[in-house]
Amino acid sequence: MSCNCQNPASINSWIDFQKMTPQNPLDLIEYAEIRTVPGLYLNSNTFLIPGGSSAPPVSPPFGPPPPPPITAWTVSPFTYNGLPTCFANETDNQQMVSDALQWNFKHQTADTSAYSALPVRKIIFLRGGNQWAMDIPLSLGASSYPNLQLTFRDNATTRGDYAGAYPVIDFSNSATPFTGNVNLRIILKTTGHVSMVLRAIDNGAPAVWSMFEMEWVIVP
Repeated sequence: MSCNCQNPASINSWIDFQKMTPQNPLDLIEYAEIRTVPGLYLNSNTFLIPGGSSAPPVSPPFGPPPPPPITAWTVSPFTYNGLPTCFANETDNQQMVSDALQWNFKHQTADTSAYSALPVRKIIFLRGGNQWAMDIPLSLGASSYPNLQLTFRDNATTRGDYAGAYPVIDFSNSATPFTGNVNLRIILKTTGHVSMVLRAIDNGAPAVWSMFEMEWVIVP
C-alpha cells in the first residue's frame, strides 16, 4: 500500500489492534473541507465515546477492561448522495480541466443503486494526486451535527497515542451545524486502498454518536 497505512499482515488479533499506533490521516490527505468549512488537523480526545472503547475488554497483564461508555453507538444515517467527481485544482489550466472531465467520463466512482448489496455501497473510487480535488456528495439526514471527524477506520480499534488521543481531521461549526446534503472535498497525496470513517456527534440531548464507513479505492 502506497499511502503509508497500517499493514494488515501485522495484525493477528485484537491484542495487536490495541497495541497499534494510530495512523495519521495527513499521510494520505492533503486537504479536506465539508460545505466549504476547512478541516483542522488535531489530536482528538472526542473521536471515541468517552468512558468506553471500541476495542473489546482485555485481561491482565494488558490491563483491566475499560469502564462502560456513557452512551452507545448508533447506526450512521449518512449515505452517499451521488457520484464522487474529480476537479482540476489548476482551474486556469484548460488541459487539466479537460483531463478531469475525461477522467469523470471514464470512471464510475460509486454505485448507489438500491439493488446493490449494502456492504459494497461503501466502496468509492477516487483520484489520487495533489493536482486533483475530489468532491464526495453526502446526505447526513435530518439531524444536525456541530462536529464531524475524519480519519482511518482502524484508528478506532487502537487506544490512541501516548495521551489517549487520536489523529483526525476535525470539522466543527456549532453556529451552523452540518445537516442535509453536503460535499466532502478532499485532495489525496497518492493512490491506495483504505477504509475511512466520518465520526459524527449530533446536537441532541443526550448527543447521538455514529460513524460512517467509507472504502476508498484511490487510483491515478
